[in-house]
Amino acid sequence: MCRQQQQVLIEVLIAADAMANNNRSPENIPLISEERVDDHGTASESQDDTTEKESLTDEENSLATWQVMMHLFRAFAGVGILGLPSGIHHAGILAGPLTIVVIGAFSLYGMVLLSATSTEISKRTGMGSYTYGNLAKEIISVHNVAIGYFSKVFLDTILCAMQLGFCTVYFEFFGATMVKLLNHPHPRLWTISFLPVVLGLALITNIRKLVYSSIVANIALIVVLLTLFQYFIPNIKIPTPDPLITNPMAYLVAFGQFLYGFEGIGTVPTLQNKMREKDRFMRTLMITLLFVASLYISFGTTGYLAFGSSTKPSVTFNLPDEPVYQALHVVFILITLFSYPIQFFVPIDIIKSYIDHKLPNKKLIAVELGLRVSLVLFTLGLAIAIPQLDNYMALIGCSTATIVTFIFPPILHTICFWNEGLAKWQLILSTVTLLFGALSFASGTYSCILSIIKRFQNLAAA
Repeated sequence: MCRQQQQVLIEVLIAADAMANNNRSPENIPLISEERVDDHGTASESQDDTTEKESLTDEENSLATWQVMMHLFRAFAGVGILGLPSGIHHAGILAGPLTIVVIGAFSLYGMVLLSATSTEISKRTGMGSYTYGNLAKEIISVHNVAIGYFSKVFLDTILCAMQLGFCTVYFEFFGATMVKLLNHPHPRLWTISFLPVVLGLALITNIRKLVYSSIVANIALIVVLLTLFQYFIPNIKIPTPDPLITNPMAYLVAFGQFLYGFEGIGTVPTLQNKMREKDRFMRTLMITLLFVASLYISFGTTGYLAFGSSTKPSVTFNLPDEPVYQALHVVFILITLFSYPIQFFVPIDIIKSYIDHKLPNKKLIAVELGLRVSLVLFTLGLAIAIPQLDNYMALIGCSTATIVTFIFPPILHTICFWNEGLAKWQLILSTVTLLFGALSFASGTYSCILSIIKRFQNLAAA
């Protein structure tokens, strides 16, 4: 998840905490900060919003350590975890888990760099927090205004592409799950059938209406994962033959699938600012990421060992046709449905930031309505055109997540702290992370596109 989407999800969960602790109505709790950072790095907000925010104390807005850990976990865990056994199948039983460890280590380092950079820029400017794009613009514009603005536009474009990619994966998941659930041979028809529901959810402009559904989704996700482990472990068997490492093309697709699950870097600055004991944040981050990586390795490995070479793009598609496991399909469809508008909020918010000051309110409402409908239809069109859940997840991971996780954090950190002197080891690690990201982007994106084309060719030949 990107930085802005993570802030949306975090604020939804924070609001739920506030309601639980203070018995307050969701209509009275400011879930999403209405503060807008304009192109000059200044913040603006309405007088009513200011009054509402001031009604909350710092204590109510801050997060305890356990709450930060919960939000971090939710930022990483999602539909992507269901593709991890397929990733192990593509990568090999040895290369798969090792790759998850490597991606986790580089992701953690990228989070550390982004956290340090955001904290430093906030101190210099007095701003509470920045969007990812505005952070890049603030840092780079010191040296070149034009490149700074281009960096902002580029990152905003990448974030929009990533979020719309997630939404496309959701549509594909709906169709493929219904095929499994009802044994119907036409996934595209089922994908289209979800359009009215998704469109209705996407037209929700007040994200606070999703507070309770977000709480239920978190609980349901944990129940689903425990139920899946309960099935995997008794059915573990050693596949024969069992490849330790597969061919390079398959491995790069697996790499993208793993990377799809490590998109939580955007949570770092927001949660660090919200945390009550900020000096414990880095330890909390490391513990949580270690737990997430361990969960990914154990889930992916046990899922693969349970099904072997027949492991499908979503491991739920391998489950038997029994009531309890069919119920899991329905639960995950509901989880994904209510995740769509949260993911969808980000590209809408980014695009609006470029046009809302240029249009009158009445025209802006009509434009936003048209934009929402158009983007939903766009994600549906992509899902229908490329009904390949595993390859599409891998493509999103390699083509977008590499940029926001591995490439830009070391660049922004180096520029930010260059005049203050960087240790040699920092420069080396940042360079290695940047090269790792660039290589992953180029080779992974190329391999995923080839895999998509090859599968279409195989279907045409059949």
